[in-house]
Amino acid sequence: MIGRSGVNAVLNLSGLSFLMKPAIPVDPEGGVLISYHDLSDTQDNLEQLYGLRGGRGLALKAGRAFFTFALRQYGRELGLLDNDFRLQPPAVKIQAGLRRLARFFSQSGDSAIHLEEDPRQFRWTVENCPLCWRRRSDVPICHMQVGVLQEYFYWASGGKNYNIVETECSAAGAKACVFTIDKIALD
Repeated sequence: MIGRSGVNAVLNLSGLSFLMKPAIPVDPEGGVLISYHDLSDTQDNLEQLYGLRGGRGLALKAGRAFFTFALRQYGRELGLLDNDFRLQPPAVKIQAGLRRLARFFSQSGDSAIHLEEDPRQFRWTVENCPLCWRRRSDVPICHMQVGVLQEYFYWASGGKNYNIVETECSAAGAKACVFTIDKIALD
């Protein structure tokens, strides 16, 4: 959406110009070396370059793209691409997949993700959130996480959209970032 020059501008502002090179440094387990500070700065710089609404919209799109990338990279490992998983009813698949994603993201970094639910909603809680790391705001700002969840629900439900809202944010003074997801699709 922002083209190569826009991506380069965001990476430069974030101090991540090394990501513009074909050979990206990786850790011994194969992951790209990007700190929480770098990730948080990148989202902040999107907002600086494209304004609040534009930057937040781009963060949503980036989150959606990240889920698609993660599914390709780790879907088999997580069991999300197994026929036994994919042939389950959507409600069962959504719940089981969310639990797998929460475990995966908790094991992949310094964040702890907890999943709770009631009859109407899921509650996705991120302790030590990398997206708002050391940022301050009056409103929730973890739009990239909303995008990841939006794309997961769209994929797991077979093309339906769900209401996903960040109700609490560490950047706005909460203990953790909390996302509520309605169990009934919008469409």
